[in-house]
Amino acid sequence: MQKSVALVLGVLVPLLGLAGVGSAQSTVQVQGTIQAVDCQAQTIVVATPDSTNTIAVAPYTAVLVDSRAVPLCDLRQYVGSPAAIWLVASGNEFIATRIDTTAQAAVAPVTLPAQQETVSPLPLVGVVLGTIALAGLIYLLVRDHDGYYYRYPYYGEYYRHYYRPEYRPYVGAYPASCSVVYAAAPISGFVLGVAAISGLDYLVVRDRDGRYERYPYYGPYRAHYYRPEYHAFAGQYYGAPVHYGEWRSPAVNYQPVPRRPNDGSRGRDTRQVCQSDSHSDSCSDGMHTNR
Repeated sequence: MQKSVALVLGVLVPLLGLAGVGSAQSTVQVQGTIQAVDCQAQTIVVATPDSTNTIAVAPYTAVLVDSRAVPLCDLRQYVGSPAAIWLVASGNEFIATRIDTTAQAAVAPVTLPAQQETVSPLPLVGVVLGTIALAGLIYLLVRDHDGYYYRYPYYGEYYRHYYRPEYRPYVGAYPASCSVVYAAAPISGFVLGVAAISGLDYLVVRDRDGRYERYPYYGPYRAHYYRPEYHAFAGQYYGAPVHYGEWRSPAVNYQPVPRRPNDGSRGRDTRQVCQSDSHSDSCSDGMHTNR
C-alpha cells in the first residue's frame, strides 16, 4: 500500500509543479509564500520559487500561526508570509493536512534622506499685464479681480513655473505700493490669529520653540491659507519675521521702486531697501518712504 501511494505522489508532484518538496512516506511538505486565501472555495494559493499552486483545504486541516490554531480565513491577514504546508494525495489532487505559518515581523520604517525645500509658487490670480524689470530682477505685474496690483517673481524657479511666451514687457503705470507674491511656506506651529500690519493681514504663528512668525494672509496668500477658524489676534508678537516658501534675508530685503506716472525717475531702476519689524514694513529709496 505504501509503495502504491509513493508511486502516485511521484507522478503527481512533477505534474503540479510543486518545488521544494520533501517526501515523508504518504505526505509531501511544501515551502512557499502565501499569495491568497479563498474562504468560500476553501483553497490557499502558495507561491514557490518555481511556480504558484492552488491547494485545497479540508475541514480537518490544521491551520497554525506561530503554533496557534486559527480558522483558515484568518490567513488572509498573513498574505506574503512564509508557510510550510503538508499535503496528502486524495484522488487526483493534493489536499493540505496542515498549514504552518508565522506572523511577519514588523518592517522597520524606511528613513528617506532629507530633501531640500523647493519653491512652490502660488497660482497667478488676475490679469497678467506684463513683465517689469526692477533692481535687476524681473517680475510679472498682475492686477487681481478687485483691482489690486501684485508682483510675482519671474526668475529662477519662478520663471520656469510661470513662463508663457505671450508675456511681454509692461510700460504702463502701476501703484508704488505693490506687494511681491513669493512662494507660500507650510505653516509650522500654532496659528494664534490674524494681525493687520500697514494695511496687510498676516497670520501670527508661534512655533514649538515659542518663537513668533508671520505668514502673509492677503491677496493670493489668503486663498492658500484660509481657514474659517482664523480670527483677529490682539496679542504681542514683537520681532516676528515674515515667513515665505524660500530663503530670504531677515535683516535687509532689497525691493525695487515701481515706476509711477508722475515720477521724474520714470524708466529708471532704483534699488529700494525694505526693513521689517513687528508692526510695519518700511521701504526707502532715499526719496520716498512707503508704509
